[in-house]
Amino acid sequence: MIIYRPIPGFPDYRVGDDGSVWSQKTGNHHWKRLRPAVRLGGRLQVILRKDGASHSRLVHHLVLEAFIGPRPPGMECAHWDGDAGNCRLSNLRWATHTDNERDKFRHGTDSRGERNARAKLTWEQVREIRTRYATGDETQEKLAREFDVSFQLISLIVKRGIWIEVA
Repeated sequence: MIIYRPIPGFPDYRVGDDGSVWSQKTGNHHWKRLRPAVRLGGRLQVILRKDGASHSRLVHHLVLEAFIGPRPPGMECAHWDGDAGNCRLSNLRWATHTDNERDKFRHGTDSRGERNARAKLTWEQVREIRTRYATGDETQEKLAREFDVSFQLISLIVKRGIWIEVA
């Protein structure tokens, strides 16, 4: 059974604990389900109207605000399963940024290493660089030329300043 709550600040709207968002036009007693847009990272977003103005809202925020309460200072929305499109109340909580980042690492939705769109190397290449440098036979300069990256990047890799999650 789905439980519905009014959306704070938007009297003509409600949200379900299943992540559904509904609109009721003034004077009309029928509720219409809104279709959220999928935004960057799979986040769901709806447009709510009030006093002639449009307000863009993330669905996961609406669910938490309606069922848990306003976002506490310093907190952000966290998804237990890492699926930004899963806006069920049972999948959401207010969490610190640190907790949210740990969750992302745990369920593999972080952008570390080769999952980062700007990464120039793969995990396997980083392992190879560290192994070859550790033998003492190759310089950082030679590795930088061979892998077509900067000396500074190689230095950070071998000192484990970056790519720290790679063994």
